[in-house]
Amino acid sequence: GVSANTKYQDRLILFAFPEKDKPFKWTETDRGDKYQCLSEYVFINASINHNMLFMKAIKITRDNNYIVGNEKHRIIETSYWVSDYGRIITFVDWDGTKRTSSKLDVLD
Repeated sequence: GVSANTKYQDRLILFAFPEKDKPFKWTETDRGDKYQCLSEYVFINASINHNMLFMKAIKITRDNNYIVGNEKHRIIETSYWVSDYGRIITFVDWDGTKRTSSKLDVLD
């Protein structure tokens, strides 16, 4: 168990720009859990205010493998960021089950 006075050296990055021609990689620590992170440029189709748009976005992936008891688990959080809108959508894939965890209101 974790005691109330456990101190974590958290290191969280909300957003990181990719490098010009290649993804940017970093490692995060969140309450002792290590995440492998990646920021890359992608092109997406998104319907914003009922307009279908093809646009450049930044995809940020946070990947964490952990073990509880003898069971291996994996969480992959993927968020897409677009200029003028910020973070438009975030997906969480937990052991292969993918769901939307947050979405911008203007996204249809």
